Amino acid sequence: MIASLSGLISGAQLYWAVSILASVLLAFSVIGAFMGRGSDFNGPPQGGDKRNAARLFSLRTVISFFVGFGWTGVAAGRQSMPPGATAGIAAISGVIFLLLMFALMRMLISKGDE
Repeated sequence: MIASLSGLISGAQLYWAVSILASVLLAFSVIGAFMGRGSDFNGPPQGGDKRNAARLFSLRTVISFFVGFGWTGVAAGRQSMPPGATAGIAAISGVIFLLLMFALMRMLISKGDE
């Protein structure tokens, strides 16, 4: 079963597919945010405290993970790195992108309170 699946898509194709799809989703998310549509949370949190409104695993942070994962995987694959190292570096980069987006959202929400 796995042998037949590995023949369908290569590692490079997987990274390209993830990076392009995640980049398009992130672009739609950002454009929607600028237009005032959609958010990562449903209304203000209980008690009106917006400092905790940014969540670590929101739609935008997860999309950011896949953007970092995909594009780093593409870049590492183009450097002819072994598949395990490529996946490891891509995963670490994805986590860094997730944390940066979380920090940015948290900072923007706290600035909106002032």
